[in-house]
Amino acid sequence: MDKIDADKINVINESPYDGIAIRMIWEFDDKPLDFDRLKKSAEFLKINSKKQIWPWVFLNRIVGVNEKEKPQKIIKDKPYFLKIKGIDIYDATGALSDFYQIWRSSLKLAKKLSSPGIVFDIEAYNKYEVNKISYLAKLNNKTNAEIKNRLKKIGTDLIQIVSEENPDIIIWFLFTHLADPPPSWYPSEEKYMSVSYIVESMLSEAKMMKLPMKFIDGGQVGLGYCYLSLDDMREKILRRQERFNPILLRYPSLYLGGTIAPWNDIAVKKGWMTEKICAESGLKTMSEFVPLIRTLTENYDYVWIYATQMAGYEPYDSRTATPFNSGIQKLIKDRGITKR
Repeated sequence: MDKIDADKINVINESPYDGIAIRMIWEFDDKPLDFDRLKKSAEFLKINSKKQIWPWVFLNRIVGVNEKEKPQKIIKDKPYFLKIKGIDIYDATGALSDFYQIWRSSLKLAKKLSSPGIVFDIEAYNKYEVNKISYLAKLNNKTNAEIKNRLKKIGTDLIQIVSEENPDIIIWFLFTHLADPPPSWYPSEEKYMSVSYIVESMLSEAKMMKLPMKFIDGGQVGLGYCYLSLDDMREKILRRQERFNPILLRYPSLYLGGTIAPWNDIAVKKGWMTEKICAESGLKTMSEFVPLIRTLTENYDYVWIYATQMAGYEPYDSRTATPFNSGIQKLIKDRGITKR
């Protein structure tokens, strides 16, 4: 957040989006959060930005990996993460306390920015195996039930902080996994991924406390960032709605959102954009994404357009952002889409 200067904010102001999510700190950051510095950045953004600014918070702050598990290069020299056993759910290393501070700060900054909400990214970037309850139980010498209860306690703690700092907030999860089929590697006997117990507990606690807040399941899982075609998207929207209907009835404050990661040139795609469905997609340029983006806006009040560098998209650089932004702007203007 503190790296957004005048040039970058000008690019954002010229974009067609209602808002933008900005990282408070990097998902692999192990340094203490400097709230005073972020507060100054928020003051600058509030004065100069014409868009909603959503602070972006990462659960990865409490996700660890040890040397024997061959950590990725980006964290292998960071003792902060190496000493955490799976997820620091018992605050054994102090990472959970750090995360609670980051969470509280994000709510304060959202209020200062007059932002409708924050983005809560629950992806375990450091070690995906921590999504298994049985894995966490083994690491901590606990039962599966004890791990689930502790994860739920974290959820209630987070909502308690919300009630103290910003009870009208919207929490935008990129995914919740509450009604999505688990990955093929996940144990069949376990109902939810570990992080989903935190999410469900947050929903339950907010309902019990009768808070006015809202939650969004963004669709990273269930819809995904890439689609084979418009028909593929429509089918995914339908199947996802059917799976989520019981969850939405149970938690009226939960809403579904849409997501997409468009590209303007297949030749510049790299990394995960050249794999699986993103590689198999028949879409070639931004103009071909027009009906897909329109379909998302017709079905969801909240749509996440992922500006990934893997698609040659740098949201703060006009040289790469303009082709994307102009295409979406044309869509809004010519196709009569009402932004929400």
